[in-house]
Amino acid sequence: MNPGDLPPDVWTGPVTKALTEAVKVAGEFLGKVLNVPATELGEVFGDRVKYWRARQAIKLTLRIRDLLAQSGVEEPCTIPANVLIPSLEAGSLETDEGMRERRAALLANAADPGSTSPVTPAFHRVLSEMTPFEVQVLDWMYEKGFHSDSLEQFTSTANLEALKSRFPEASLDNLTFKVIVSNLCRLGVSEPKHYTQTRVGGSASVQKYDSIKLTPFGAEFVHACRYRGAAT
Repeated sequence: MNPGDLPPDVWTGPVTKALTEAVKVAGEFLGKVLNVPATELGEVFGDRVKYWRARQAIKLTLRIRDLLAQSGVEEPCTIPANVLIPSLEAGSLETDEGMRERRAALLANAADPGSTSPVTPAFHRVLSEMTPFEVQVLDWMYEKGFHSDSLEQFTSTANLEALKSRFPEASLDNLTFKVIVSNLCRLGVSEPKHYTQTRVGGSASVQKYDSIKLTPFGAEFVHACRYRGAAT
């Protein structure tokens, strides 16, 4: 399949606009140092970027197909456009293998009529705004959490020392940990601790980002990023 054979929607969006502008600037600079018309360089860069993105999107699509086939799904259901298109676009820019696999699992769950993992447009956005390490942390939190039939009863917490013990290669410090926790809380997959602070005239609830606490939304997100087929 050639890049031009893909639907136009794949190439739309702010990410594509930023890449187009970068291609233009790079073409103009190289045109000066190589004495080659910038328009020609821009066309070459543009074709290569589109080809690379098309190849990544195709690989992601085939991986989704393979996951469904391995689970015996012969008739996948329709994936809503507001889930499929943004996910394919983000997947076409993904370079981390683990993140690509999670995105494929997310879309496989969306396409599997027997899946027990509901997939919402928010899950794509959350995955796009997380680092591979943050996803690993969530996976670990999910694995060690208390599971029951009700997500309202799901609990899993960890502090900096616990993450240092589990991920010694990450060389985590206090500031990095707080940035990670803040981002996970911003995305709704974690929530900060609340402390009651007594003040003159009463007390107030204070938020502190010194630990990770997985939310029900976060647990469902991790579950949706794992595909084991309808049987599970």
